Amino acid sequence: MTDWEAHFKKISQRPTATFGSLMGMQTVAELKDLLVAKDNEIAQFEANFAAHPSHDSDLIQDWNNLKDRYAKARAFAQEIINVNQYEITPASMSPAQAQWDAVIHSLQQDKTKITKGDLQDIYNRNSFAETHVPQPTATDFDLKTMNALPNLPDPTKPTNWILAIALGLAGIVVLNKVL
Repeated sequence: MTDWEAHFKKISQRPTATFGSLMGMQTVAELKDLLVAKDNEIAQFEANFAAHPSHDSDLIQDWNNLKDRYAKARAFAQEIINVNQYEITPASMSPAQAQWDAVIHSLQQDKTKITKGDLQDIYNRNSFAETHVPQPTATDFDLKTMNALPNLPDPTKPTNWILAIALGLAGIVVLNKVL
């Protein structure tokens, strides 16, 4: 006999899929979009620092440390993007979770809070008007697959059960008349 409570508790702990992911993992296509957006953001920060030089040595040190972390994470991410160019699997179906996490971690070291030296921290300490950041363009394989499936009736709605029963009875009547 199956212990359903333990079974449902176990499956409810599985990671859930997120928007723009492949079975809960970020893909190479989304990684490309992330890099475009973050490169744009870093360039805007760099232009702001050039236009308005800061005399805060602590801020400058944090900014330089962040750029170094991001450059390393970006190089790691670029490796999988380069490899993916020669694979049969499309970028929207090739997982790149480790590279995604490395890029995000380079910009925010503790995922639960903003810490000194994070991109958001530097933004807060040196505010400026940010222009439009490029938006994602990657296709979502899971979403496309789900949308391609036929629309099945919602079994929780009583009207759908009545319709299904009526169609089933009509089918039985037709079969009886044919046989």
